[in-house]
Amino acid sequence: MDLDGFLLTLLVLFLFVLSIIYFGMIFAVVSLWKQVKTLKSRMADLEHGIQTMPQPGRETQASVPPPSPADVPQPPHWTWDPSVTVPSVPSRPAPAPATPGVTAGSPAAFRPTKPSRTRAEWEMLIGGKWLNRVGAVALMIGLGFFLKYAFDHQWLNETARVLIGALVTAALLGLGSRWHNKGLPIFAQGLFGAGVAIGYLTVYASFNFYHLVPQSVALLLMSAMTVLAFWVAIRHDSLAISVLGWAGGYLTPFLLSSENPNDIGLLGYIALLSAGLLWVIRKKMVWLSWLLPMTAGATYLLYVVWFAFLSRHDQWWMGILFLTLYWALFTWFDTIRANRSQHLSETAQMIGRIVAGVNTGWFLSLSYAASYQNYEKWGGLLLLFAGALYFWLSHIAVRRGWATVEAVQYRMSALTHAAVATAMFFSGVTLGIIWAIEAAVVARMGSVRQSRMDWFAASGLAFLAFWMWIERSESFDITQLWPFLNQQTLHSGVLAASLAIGGWWARHLPGKTGMVMSRVWHGVGAFTLLCWISFQADVWSFYLEKVTHDAWPNQEPLWNVIAWLLYSLAMGWIGSRFRLGVPVWAGAGTYVLAVLWAMVLGEGYPHDVSQFVPVFNMRFAAFVCLAVGGWLLKRQLQTAPGIARFARWVSLTAHVAIFLLIWELLSTETRDIFDRLILATNPSKTDTIHFYENLQQLSLSGVWLLYSIGLIVIGIIRRVQTVRITSIILFGITILKIFILDLSFLDTLYRIFSFIGLGLILLTVSFVYQRYKDVLQLGGEKKENVDG
Repeated sequence: MDLDGFLLTLLVLFLFVLSIIYFGMIFAVVSLWKQVKTLKSRMADLEHGIQTMPQPGRETQASVPPPSPADVPQPPHWTWDPSVTVPSVPSRPAPAPATPGVTAGSPAAFRPTKPSRTRAEWEMLIGGKWLNRVGAVALMIGLGFFLKYAFDHQWLNETARVLIGALVTAALLGLGSRWHNKGLPIFAQGLFGAGVAIGYLTVYASFNFYHLVPQSVALLLMSAMTVLAFWVAIRHDSLAISVLGWAGGYLTPFLLSSENPNDIGLLGYIALLSAGLLWVIRKKMVWLSWLLPMTAGATYLLYVVWFAFLSRHDQWWMGILFLTLYWALFTWFDTIRANRSQHLSETAQMIGRIVAGVNTGWFLSLSYAASYQNYEKWGGLLLLFAGALYFWLSHIAVRRGWATVEAVQYRMSALTHAAVATAMFFSGVTLGIIWAIEAAVVARMGSVRQSRMDWFAASGLAFLAFWMWIERSESFDITQLWPFLNQQTLHSGVLAASLAIGGWWARHLPGKTGMVMSRVWHGVGAFTLLCWISFQADVWSFYLEKVTHDAWPNQEPLWNVIAWLLYSLAMGWIGSRFRLGVPVWAGAGTYVLAVLWAMVLGEGYPHDVSQFVPVFNMRFAAFVCLAVGGWLLKRQLQTAPGIARFARWVSLTAHVAIFLLIWELLSTETRDIFDRLILATNPSKTDTIHFYENLQQLSLSGVWLLYSIGLIVIGIIRRVQTVRITSIILFGITILKIFILDLSFLDTLYRIFSFIGLGLILLTVSFVYQRYKDVLQLGGEKKENVDG
């Protein structure tokens, strides 16, 4: 790099520093705007309080009880003299001419805010401080151009040029110290900054341009300049010089780069520089808001550059060692910051916590990236160690009375390290199971501590476990699994148990948080079990087909229906037994879903009518199980929490579901009997086929009428009005079928039997209603017995 390129680089660096200052001023303006907004709000509250205060006058005087006559001394008899005052009557001080009615003890008596700068103050700020900074930079650039001009004209040789730079550096530092002692600190800071910058330029030129010193000596000199900059900054309380030292320190590896980099020297230099800057911040905590994020960002940026472009595979130990060292340095400083948090501003505390979080994130990410595929076990051990350290720091934070935010942040960092370390040790089903167990353990911690943040962390772990469960469930091959005795059962069982136990513990949290957490955890657990039992039904169906050599083909959907029924009964029992609302609703909703799906499947069953066997088929078994299960579930849910107030509707829904199931079962079984006969008949025998079709429709009408009669009998014996009304509705549907469908398509003989049978049955039902109207209590019958 020639001198022109170097000066151009210097100019770009100057613009970069100006940009940093610009954004810093924006940050300061935003902070001041927030403070002004807060003060305006406080002033509005104070003015409102003043307006509502009683005004001095009659009310104030009337509120003071008059003194008793014995307490008032009798004035002596004397003539008036202006020079004599009456001591027994104290004079009231004149009210302040400011706000009327505001006394010293009123809320309006507050310390006024600092006024804005005057024109004279702005003049001093610009002329005395800003021009000083710009002048120092201009002096540095001007000297650079002067040296270039002198070099181009061969006025000085290489050694003389370096010596001139060193002398100018020493002179500027000496003058800065002199003017600082004379009471001009702002002017002195400009000289200090120019001296430090020229010192950096001199060392860089001696190495890169003239090759007067080797790289090791140049690095030592650059480090000395950085130490000098920090010493001057601390001694003369100059943040600007410390920023200059920060820039020079972190630019040194780029300025002194070579074709054969020294990895240990580079990483060790970054560690020493970071430690030095943290020591400077420790001495000047007021600089934390600026130097701490800049130091952390530059440190990890240089490490990422080395890791991405310069590191080799066999340097894992060196890279992970220095990464741990950087993390330890910033973690150590964060404990110092947390211990002194009461002496820091809110902005400094916030920035310190953000840097601590970034430090944790970079350490986790880079450790995982460095250890991926080859050193995962060692990386996992390292993260476990870091997590244990964070747990210890959270305990220290609680014991020493640090801010609650610090204790929570350390605990969250520990849990994050533990979760990532688990992922580095295990994979697949084992990883999902361990994450689920960790979620339950953290949930217990949150329940004992009454900590919402612990519960949020537990929810995060539960989400990871649930996500891993979904991923692994999709990868299972049902053709290679035993029913129920497989890894998916173990994984689902552990996850559901963790969610159920965690949801139970969440009920002890105060406020709505506990209720929401409990419902969410129990809901996800219920969904997990539903997916598990559906998956196992598929495995069972495939296994049954394989064992029976396809004697039970295409039964998978109906096995799912039976599995959902068993699930709904189990959820209903759990919800009623342990007084939990989510399992109750999960059971009820799944039962309704099973009924609807069974009715859809029942219409298309069987796939091959020629193989149909009445009663002894999968559809018949599924529908009967659903009907019996609906009755059992109704009895469970009538006293369950969250459903008891809907007991009447639960009973009605169960009755309707059972009615529809039996109705469709009778209809489809009757239909398929005749469909099989029609299919087995020779297509040329049209009379026989027509006979079967007429008999099919007549049988359907007869089955519906018999079903209606059975419902009427049950409704009368049990005195359940819902059943009787259902029977009347079915009678109406049968009447419509006979009058519309049968009358249009049946032959005359079948019409006769259909209408005569309908008439006799309806007359019989009417007779029963008229004969036993007192028993049925029509018109004044009680509400339906929901237990029946």
